[in-house]
Amino acid sequence: MRRALLAVLLLPCAVGNVASAAQRYLVMTGGGPLHEPRGGVQRTFTNVNAFATELSDDELVALRHDRGVRFVEPVVERHIETTTAIPAHATTSAAIYTNHQTIPWGVDAIHARDVWPVTRGAGVNVAVIDTGIDFTHPDLQRAYAGGYNALSPNDPPRDDNFHGTHVAGTIAATDNGFGVLGCAPDVRLWAVKVLDQNGNGDSEHVVAGVDWVLSKKKEIGGRWIINLSLGSVVRSDIEAAIFARAIDEGVVVVAASGNSGWALVDYPAGYDGVMAIGAVDDSGTAAVWENRGTISVAGPGVNVLSTIRQNLVRVSDIALSDGTVIDVTPLTGSPLGEAHGEYVVCGFGHPSDFPAAVKGKIAVIVRGDITFNEKTRNAKAAGASAVIIVSRPGDPDNVSRWSLVDVCDSNNVCGPDPVQAAFDWPLALGVSADQGAEILNGSATLTMTASTRGQDYLILSGTSMATPHVAATAALAWSLAPQLTSLQIRQAIEGAAHDRGTPGYDSTYGNGSVDALATAKLVAPEKFGINPRRRGAQH
Repeated sequence: MRRALLAVLLLPCAVGNVASAAQRYLVMTGGGPLHEPRGGVQRTFTNVNAFATELSDDELVALRHDRGVRFVEPVVERHIETTTAIPAHATTSAAIYTNHQTIPWGVDAIHARDVWPVTRGAGVNVAVIDTGIDFTHPDLQRAYAGGYNALSPNDPPRDDNFHGTHVAGTIAATDNGFGVLGCAPDVRLWAVKVLDQNGNGDSEHVVAGVDWVLSKKKEIGGRWIINLSLGSVVRSDIEAAIFARAIDEGVVVVAASGNSGWALVDYPAGYDGVMAIGAVDDSGTAAVWENRGTISVAGPGVNVLSTIRQNLVRVSDIALSDGTVIDVTPLTGSPLGEAHGEYVVCGFGHPSDFPAAVKGKIAVIVRGDITFNEKTRNAKAAGASAVIIVSRPGDPDNVSRWSLVDVCDSNNVCGPDPVQAAFDWPLALGVSADQGAEILNGSATLTMTASTRGQDYLILSGTSMATPHVAATAALAWSLAPQLTSLQIRQAIEGAAHDRGTPGYDSTYGNGSVDALATAKLVAPEKFGINPRRRGAQH
C-alpha cells in the first residue's frame, strides 16, 4: 500500500512540473472513439489498448477529459538491477580470463547440473528483456533464436552495454568446452532490447518489449518465460496491464526485486503475478542490498560469473620465463595481441638505442627523453614484435594515462588524433618502476609472453544475477512437463524451494532459495525414478 501511495504522490508532481514543451506519456484507452492528440501517436501496442505520445500541458488536460481515454501517465524510468556497473572499455580486477570451461557456482547451488541427464531446457523459449544480447558471443550463438530492439526497431537487439549478455549467459551459455556454462543451455534464447548503453530505459520500452514477446508467442506458439533484471520504484499502470496480459496468456514472468535494501520490491517485480526474485550468496544468506517484500524465491546473486559483451574489458600482463606474472597497462591506441620470445633492453627508445638483434623480439624501453609515440614508432621501425615501456623510480604514477595516439594543443588540451589512431601500432604495454625492475634486472633467460586480450566474462552481483537462475529453473521444469500451465510451474518452483530464514514464508527469502532439481522432481517425478504417488515423501 505504501508503494502504491508513493506512486500516486509522484505522478501528479511529475505532471505539475511539465513545461510547455511536450513530454512523453502512455495513454490507456477504453477501446472506443478517441480524439487523436495533435502530436499524433508515436507508438502503438498490439496486446494492450494503449499508445505512447508526446503532450503539452494543454493537450494533457484535454486528453484526460476524452471519453475514450481510461487514464494517462508519464513514462517512468527503468534501469538494470546490479550493485556494480563498469563503464565501457574499462579494465576491472573482477575480470576472469577463461581459456577452459568453468561452471559458475550458481549452477550447482540450484542443482541444475543434476537435471541435465534428463533435460537441459529444450523446447522452451526464454526472452531476456534487457540491454540486448551479444548474440555473436561464442557461448551464446547456438542458443540465440532472434529478438527485437524496442529502442531502434530497424536494428538488431545487440548489447551495447554488457548486462543483458551477462543475464543471458547464466540462463543459456552453451556447453562448448570453454567459457562458462548456463543453467539451461538448450533453451531458445530471445533478446529484447529495452535499455540503452548505460543500462537505462523507461516503461514505454518495457511495454513495447513485452508486447513483442506476446506477438511472437502468438506467431510461433510454445512455452515462454520472460526474464526482467530491471526495475525502479515507480509503478506504471499501463506496464502492469501488459504484464497482466502476459500472465493471462500463459507466460512465466520473473523480475529482479531490486538492490536498494528497501522493504518493498521494485516494479515490475511488484506487479501481481510476477515472480519477484531475491538474491543469496554462496552460503545461502540473503544479500544485504536485496529489496524485501513480496519475494517469490531467492536465487544466486552474489559474485556470479557469466558472459559479457566481447572485448568490453581488456586484460594485459607479462609472463616471465621464471613464472612471474606482472600486471601491466596497455597504452591507449595499442591493439589486442600477444608477443612471445626474447626481449632486449633498448635504452630510452632513440633510433640508435635499438641493436639489430631486436628484430623479431620484444623491445623493453625506459620512460623519458622522447614521447611514447616516438619510442614505439622507433621500435617498430627496428623490427620489434612488441614494446614494453618501464617507468623510472620517482616518475609520476600515471601509467594508465600513457598514450600512443593523444596529441596536445598549445593550451595543453590533449585528445586522440585520427592520424595517430590509424597507424598500425604494435602491442605496447606500460609497467610501473617497481614491477619493471623485475624485467630490467631479469635473469639470463630473457624471455616473456606479453599480451593484451579481450575479456568476455565478468563477475557481477545483484538481483539481476539471481533472476536468470529462476528463469532457467522454470525452463528446465517446463521442458520436463510441457503439459503444465505457467501458474503450475510457478507453484512448483515456490513449493520446491528450500526454506531459509524465518520458518515458512518471509519477506527476505520468500518461499526459500530456488532448487532446479527439487522443482524438476516435483513436476516429473517418474523421470527421476520416483513413484508419483510418493513424491511428497521424496520432496
